[in-house]
Amino acid sequence: MNRRSLLAALASFPTASALAEHGWEPYDTAQPLYLEGPVTTIIWADPHAHLEMLHRPSSAVVPADLRRRPVPRQKENVDVGALLEIAAVPAVSGVWRVELPSLARLSKWDVPRPKIKQVVSLLGYLGPQLLDTKTIRAEVFFVDGKAYPLRSDPA
Repeated sequence: MNRRSLLAALASFPTASALAEHGWEPYDTAQPLYLEGPVTTIIWADPHAHLEMLHRPSSAVVPADLRRRPVPRQKENVDVGALLEIAAVPAVSGVWRVELPSLARLSKWDVPRPKIKQVVSLLGYLGPQLLDTKTIRAEVFFVDGKAYPLRSDPA
């Protein structure tokens, strides 16, 4: 198969676009999870930015002050305080894939692009597993001590 045929075949493959554009349906929004760890991989590109982080449950705990941390208001009404109150640390260790929103939304919130090995944390929802990597969609992303709610644009 020549290069042009291979590229045409890959472009017509529906899985890539199906995984890229999705709503909240594939994610378990009934149980918010709290993850913290160093960034191992970053893909800062559309349609959705994502990163991978190393989560070690033995060293991660939901911070006592998590519920009191200031979280800016967003257009969609999400009770972030209630989510922070019931967040749990997942027991599964290893690399987790973190789904983030589009670069346009990240830009509206002025979310800084994390660096490799930088420790970040998030509140999110378990999603479909891709190969051996656990996937979580970030509802609130914590970088350098600042909270960024990511469900919708700033209010």
